[in-house]
Amino acid sequence: MLWARDRYHDELDAKSYPDSSDNGQPFSYDDAVSKLNSDPSRPHLYEERFFYMRDDAWTIENTRRAIWHYTLANGMGAWWGFYYQYTGTTLPPPPYPNPEQLVTVNQFWANRFLLDMERANSLTDGYCLKTTTNDNYVFYKEDTSSVQMNLSGMATALPAIAVDAKLGYAEIDIGTLSPTSQTWNAPYVSDWAVAVGDFD
Repeated sequence: MLWARDRYHDELDAKSYPDSSDNGQPFSYDDAVSKLNSDPSRPHLYEERFFYMRDDAWTIENTRRAIWHYTLANGMGAWWGFYYQYTGTTLPPPPYPNPEQLVTVNQFWANRFLLDMERANSLTDGYCLKTTTNDNYVFYKEDTSSVQMNLSGMATALPAIAVDAKLGYAEIDIGTLSPTSQTWNAPYVSDWAVAVGDFD
């Protein structure tokens, strides 16, 4: 057995946590980091279901941002989805508004969440994951038109793209970035992700 809801034992393969929200708010990035740091030997999972509009916490924006935050925390698992009871409707439940935002999260991370990534928020004014070899970086910042990125640890210049997390998946080619500390200026204010390096 990998894990069980509301069951805790050191020999289970995953460490899980109850509660559907943090007093009506999504569990924070810092909460996910704290839990992951408490036991690096196994995966961690928010095992209560974060259904759309449950506790009035899981709006589309909070859901989208939480998925970004838990990934950038270095991989906190969670349940997502629908249950008509929490949407105030009868079956079938209505679809997520702006579902393309959730597709964008999935497409962005499909080849970019690498096993040797580590948190490196000191390199930015937002969030950062990078590989231990300094060959791949992901930066993320919300409600912004710029992202600071310290790339001085890179051995050579690397290609970079940006993605607006609030839209359908579309890459903006921002060219090749040199191994220096720099700021990328976005075309407008949004929640932005920047991937630096070759992720093929």
